[in-house]
Amino acid sequence: MFFASETACNGAAQCREAVRTLIRGGADVIKITATGGVLSDTAAGVEQQFFDDELAAIVEAAHSILLEHGRGALSTTTLEVVSGVPKSSIYQYFPNLDTIVFEVYRLVIRKQHLKGYQEFPRDKIHTVLSFIYWLLDWSIEIHRKVLEVDKTLLVEHKGFWDAWQELDANIAPESSTESFIYEQLKSCSDFKPSSNDMLRVHALGRAVQLMVYSLISDNIDFIDDPEFRNTLAKMCYAIFTD
Repeated sequence: MFFASETACNGAAQCREAVRTLIRGGADVIKITATGGVLSDTAAGVEQQFFDDELAAIVEAAHSILLEHGRGALSTTTLEVVSGVPKSSIYQYFPNLDTIVFEVYRLVIRKQHLKGYQEFPRDKIHTVLSFIYWLLDWSIEIHRKVLEVDKTLLVEHKGFWDAWQELDANIAPESSTESFIYEQLKSCSDFKPSSNDMLRVHALGRAVQLMVYSLISDNIDFIDDPEFRNTLAKMCYAIFTD
């Protein structure tokens, strides 16, 4: 059975309706084309023509299920019920549940990055050390929110999660995490410029990210230890002391 243009869709609601139409028509397999040839004349397949909202329904539903009921409640059945997206479509987007959880991680990281980036107290006078504490608190809160989603998968994954790239790619296209850090450091009352500024900035950014992630992966209880941030702050501050 061949389905032509009547099943072309744009947006999450239209995509869901198109899937339901195909199922009612007796389709056993639904193929989703998310690149060239969907709503334009191109057949190159080099640009995504389905936007984030086509996948957002699944990811937002997974996020809600994980926060309210935990990983044990996450299944394609519950996702279908909460999101309204048929199982067949869910499997087209995600080969297994872990890939959905990682997509939820990205969603959480993106939201927390944006929150911190927008809410940074630019009107206050900072020292290098107070800014480092703010940066650590930002990173710790991001990881805390990720742990709320699925603690076990994050700890067992043991892979480097390059969370900072989410900021560079999604909320600061004209800038970067390094640029943001450098701009704030330069405004600190006790910041002393040097010929190695960019090296120090890069080292600070990566140290904050990697140390928080690595230590929490080794011992998840560290995140609630009052000395956790103090110890990391001292290590990071050493980058700017002679």
